Amino acid sequence: MDPSVTVPSVLLAALALFLIGWLLLITFRALGGALFGGLPFRLWVSLKKRDQRLETADHLIEQQQFAEALSLLRKSLILSPRNLSPSALEAVVAHHLGVLSRFGTIADSRGIQSDILPLVEGLLTSRLELWRAKLESRRSAQKVQTKMEAKGEERPWVREEFQRRDEDITGRLSANRQALEQQLEELCEELLSEPRAPISYPFH
Repeated sequence: MDPSVTVPSVLLAALALFLIGWLLLITFRALGGALFGGLPFRLWVSLKKRDQRLETADHLIEQQQFAEALSLLRKSLILSPRNLSPSALEAVVAHHLGVLSRFGTIADSRGIQSDILPLVEGLLTSRLELWRAKLESRRSAQKVQTKMEAKGEERPWVREEFQRRDEDITGRLSANRQALEQQLEELCEELLSEPRAPISYPFH
């Protein structure tokens, strides 16, 4: 076979495959917003799996298998989303509200007035605000970097400031997670404990 014919044919085939792959990628990204509610595919899949856990937890709660249900509820929380975007964060918030409501259902079913559930809710809210701050910081850093590159400027101190801010938020997220894990552990123990008897006061 003539190499002068084979080589161009191989190159054309490779180019055709590249173009097809590129078009498929663009199509997938364009359809992704409609197919997955505007969420990154991996987060969409993660939420679907956790929604299934919540459905299983609902059945366990109905059967009063509270320990198993609590274990699933803890696993259903998304504490470190890999893709930060406004739509992703709102989806995580909505999911966490569903988890919190089921914690409340267990508390009501067992006749327990939880002192820890509000703390868990507060920590999840704080975590959301830290995620939003991290997202905004990264967006601002990218905008500033783009402007400096367009002007041909180099300001290392600006990059260092954004990096310091990002590290500060990361540290606060780490501390928040430690506190949240501890409170979740205490919450599960509280919801599995015997309900406290009401205090009766003698009448005079």
